Amino acid sequence: MKFEGGAQMTDKGMITEGIKRGYNIYVLTPENSEKLAVHDQDFFIVSNCRNFDRKVVANLSKNNVKYAYYHHDTFCLYRLFFPWTSKCLTRCPEFAYWNAVFRGAKLNIFLSPLHWQMHSEAFGDSIEPHVKVPSAIDVTKFYDKKEPRDQDTTSINTLIDFKGRDEVLGYARDHPDQKFEFAGEGTDVELPPNCSYKGPVIYTKLNDFLNKYRNYVELPRNPQPFNRSCAEAYLAGCKVTGNKLLGALTWDWFTSRDSVREHIASAPSEFWAAIEDVM
Repeated sequence: MKFEGGAQMTDKGMITEGIKRGYNIYVLTPENSEKLAVHDQDFFIVSNCRNFDRKVVANLSKNNVKYAYYHHDTFCLYRLFFPWTSKCLTRCPEFAYWNAVFRGAKLNIFLSPLHWQMHSEAFGDSIEPHVKVPSAIDVTKFYDKKEPRDQDTTSINTLIDFKGRDEVLGYARDHPDQKFEFAGEGTDVELPPNCSYKGPVIYTKLNDFLNKYRNYVELPRNPQPFNRSCAEAYLAGCKVTGNKLLGALTWDWFTSRDSVREHIASAPSEFWAAIEDVM
């Protein structure tokens, strides 16, 4: 079995579970993709593959290779900038290519109800059959330390334009009584007086960082397939303020920390159960 695409953090949990189940998994990247004989593999999981030569992915469906498509970003040329409008779809230069790739998959895997909905409205039956599985987060790494939280509000990666920079800064201006500290990627942007920018936080220190804050806010401008940050903040004990474009918040079980922890912890098992059903 081959897992095609960069082994980003979400994928690592899935790969680990597959190895535990006895599968021989070969991770294919754009750099080594020409070295693998497609027909020597039993099954492909196409994951986060936008940097591949398109022929590599297109040949899977053309050659009747068995594969599942594990969706992360959207099919849009601008990745997460997908505007989700019918006007855009009628002239989309990406549609035909991705429609064929998705239709050829034995299974399409989405990260949230929102993630599936935005694709369903564009592709209809081409993304069937499908299953929804949340991002795989190591839930043992995120928990409430039950220590005093002496800071108001944080937000991660939201100083990026499509992540809702204008929206979250507007929220900060509307709440001058709160102090906001932004972490993660940032840009040169003028911040309101009640805001500061910390910069990137080492992932192994993220739970400690989140436990300093009472609140976490994220108001993306474009649909987010899942968004790990808000789930990690919630598990770490923060009150989460979001909008309808955060995929994680569209799960009906995102109602309590125990429920979120249980469902995210079971994501790798659900992922492989779905894969085994179509293999």
